[in-house]
Amino acid sequence: MQLCIDEKRYKAQKTGDRIMAEWEHLIPRPTSRFFRVRCISCDGEQIVFSHSTNEVKCQMCGEKLATPTGGKASIHGSVVAVLG
Repeated sequence: MQLCIDEKRYKAQKTGDRIMAEWEHLIPRPTSRFFRVRCISCDGEQIVFSHSTNEVKCQMCGEKLATPTGGKASIHGSVVAVLG
């Protein structure tokens, strides 16, 4: 019995990359992110959640930056950076 356990450990160490790839596949990752969005009309930047449930307006001019669609929000500005 002890030999079987040692063999499994040896095989796990030998194929460590494959085991890590399997674990990464099994662990769920979030699909939501934060975006830095630039307003089309005033070039102001604001951070917006990708799955926002409320309408997001620009703090400078009041232009719509994101509207909820029931899942991912519809982004109306240009995405400058993806955060997280």
